[in-house]
Amino acid sequence: MGLRRYYSAVRLATVASLLSLAAVAGCTQNSSPGSSGPLMVAGFENATGNEAFRFWDPWIADMLIRDLWQAESPVVWPLARTLRVRAGAGDPGKDAVLGASREAGAGVVLFGRVSREGEGFLLTAELISTTGEEPLGILSESALNAQEVPAAVDRLRDAVWGALGVKGPAEPVTITSLTTSNLNAYGEFVAGEVLYYQQRYLAAGEKFRVAAEQDLDFAQAHYRKATARLRYFVGDDLEARSFITLAWAKREHVPTRDRLAIEGFRALIFRELDKAQAVYLELRSRYPGDKEQAYYAGLAHSHGEQMEEAEAAFSTAVAIDPRFVPGLTALANTTFLAGKLERARAVAAQGLEVNPVEPGLLDVSVNVDLFLGRLDDVERLLQRGLASRSTPALRLAAGNLLLLRGDVQAAKKQFLDLRSPFSLATSEIYQGRINAGLSRLSDSSQLQIAAGNFNTAVVALWFTGLILHENGDPALAFEQLNKAINLAPDFPDTIAALGVQAARGGDTSRASQVLAGLRQWGAKVDESLWRRQALFLEGELAAAQEDTDQAVVLLTQARDLAGVRLLGGGLISDLPLLTDALARAHLAGGDLDAAEALFREITEMAADRLYWPWIWLGAHVHLAELAVREGREEEAGRWAAVVRQYWGEKRDEKQPMVDEALARLDRILPVR
Repeated sequence: MGLRRYYSAVRLATVASLLSLAAVAGCTQNSSPGSSGPLMVAGFENATGNEAFRFWDPWIADMLIRDLWQAESPVVWPLARTLRVRAGAGDPGKDAVLGASREAGAGVVLFGRVSREGEGFLLTAELISTTGEEPLGILSESALNAQEVPAAVDRLRDAVWGALGVKGPAEPVTITSLTTSNLNAYGEFVAGEVLYYQQRYLAAGEKFRVAAEQDLDFAQAHYRKATARLRYFVGDDLEARSFITLAWAKREHVPTRDRLAIEGFRALIFRELDKAQAVYLELRSRYPGDKEQAYYAGLAHSHGEQMEEAEAAFSTAVAIDPRFVPGLTALANTTFLAGKLERARAVAAQGLEVNPVEPGLLDVSVNVDLFLGRLDDVERLLQRGLASRSTPALRLAAGNLLLLRGDVQAAKKQFLDLRSPFSLATSEIYQGRINAGLSRLSDSSQLQIAAGNFNTAVVALWFTGLILHENGDPALAFEQLNKAINLAPDFPDTIAALGVQAARGGDTSRASQVLAGLRQWGAKVDESLWRRQALFLEGELAAAQEDTDQAVVLLTQARDLAGVRLLGGGLISDLPLLTDALARAHLAGGDLDAAEALFREITEMAADRLYWPWIWLGAHVHLAELAVREGREEEAGRWAAVVRQYWGEKRDEKQPMVDEALARLDRILPVR
């Protein structure tokens, strides 16, 4: 049957249907005669007595919301302003719904109903202006039987668009575009879609699972299962891979948009990044208002270490929907790793307004505050996060907080519980047990190599080499760094470390050879990481050749490129390493004020103490010496007291790093 428009009174849908869903969507500014502002989808009453139709209410609401987001020039109404009616509160009444809609800024309220009509079904949609409270029109569609209902819903949706004067997307998502004829599968899928757009991904995934079990050929259900799984269990690619493989196998009859989405997500999950980026580029050009595809494009760039492109894609997703928590989490992480700490903190705060206990956002906020030394804020965030969901990342942060506040024993216990070798090594070094810390790192690297986790092993070897050199064993340091380079020849930090240690040991010939190799590798990629490591080594080489002015210039450039990276299971910044090198260059050149300012900066890098304790404590030694030179003995005593607090206890084993630091302090400030 064709479209029928009624202007006579008809039975309105009971507002009790709001108890299942009340959602706000947006449309163009002058969306219908005599109204402006977004459309409020109040709900569709199931008056058929048939439980199979319980899903039409949320489905039509969700479909309108999603298509309005893709409409040309939409005024999108954030889901945060959704009219919510508590279940069990009773029928609020039509007037209450209209009043709440008006207050929320809606221009039109849509009440709908699906009922029996002989052997078939009748779907009606009444549009009411919130300004005049008069019907703008009643639209209806009929279906001869249950199998024709999906097509009737699609026609009704098009009729609503026509009445509102809204031009929807070129290829809207419709009920009939779904690859199932199973009404129960429809119902579970639609319920999952509503939960998905409410960002309740765990519950949504369960609905999609049931839908897929009802119809094993239901490609979109398998696809949504995969995306929901990845959203809730971040990084859980194994399950997502199995789900997207099923969707890929059933993709033949899905519309272009869904097929591209499945293809792009499959490439992303299987790390076929060039293909994923190409598919998401096409999706974003076809559907520029789709936050999901912008988000996945960002993930594809992020996995490919194209961080600027990733940040731009995540920013687009968040601009489309400022309350899109996965996009906000990814954007906060990306800006944090780029060293844009205040920006990351602001984005995370925006996301925490939507979900105050989102683990990913709490992780970013905690890490940023650790790096900025805002320990009270860290404690507040940890209390909130650990009370709701005690993730390993938050528990590790709790241990780091204990370490930064000087409770090394309590921190060490936390790290032991978590089996975190890097943090355990740090706690050993803070206690002056350098060899014990090196042993922890050595055990970790061997275990990681055996497990095939070469990236984590390389970081452990890199740190081992750095600490061994500072601890007076350059030969063993060289051996460990070479082992790291053999495992990962494209990791510039270990290559630069070899050259820096050669330069500091006076072997400028070897340092020059390493620099040439570093530049040769760096020519293959255009990344700030390679550039800053080459500048770092070149600066150290200039310092070894007593060209301190050139050393300062080069090391300043390297330091300006410093960033934050996820290495070996932890977020590590090489800023302390580069700041220490620059401070030493200023010291060698006689610019004591500049050197002192930089050493002070190192002592204020709260979170960096977690990974560079020997540099942090070494800065205290330098500051004590500078203070004595300037006659500020009381201040020098305060700097020395910190070092002696951590390293002053007598040790049975010989530890040159600790012994030398304490000897330098004893020369200028003898212990009385």
